[in-house]
Amino acid sequence: MAPKSAAALFLLAAMIAGLAPPLQAQLDPRFVFSFVSQVDEVCSGDDAMRSCAIELVSSGDATILPDCCRALQMKAVTSAEGKRCACGFGNVAATLGVDVDQSCQAASNGDVAGGPSSKLSELCR
Repeated sequence: MAPKSAAALFLLAAMIAGLAPPLQAQLDPRFVFSFVSQVDEVCSGDDAMRSCAIELVSSGDATILPDCCRALQMKAVTSAEGKRCACGFGNVAATLGVDVDQSCQAASNGDVAGGPSSKLSELCR
């Protein structure tokens, strides 16, 4: 899958350059680009979700930031489109071997302040 624009190519290069060595060794750059593209697709190009996807693949330990966790949970409860995005993000993250619920709980010590108390997996049933 080739980038469709100069901006996409630049984004891909930036993601690859920002990857921590342990994750970089595990992930093929095409897979990283594919992951972000899939998130873009399920989230209709949502900039916040794209940023969360980039942060996820560029963190050496596949961590999801607490702000991203809150955004995912809020999306899951606000609208059908938001639920499609949040649940799709979780499904795509699973292809990386990332359990969104577990990562979000670890990132926030089990507390998702300002967001629903349910796990994303429960909201996506």
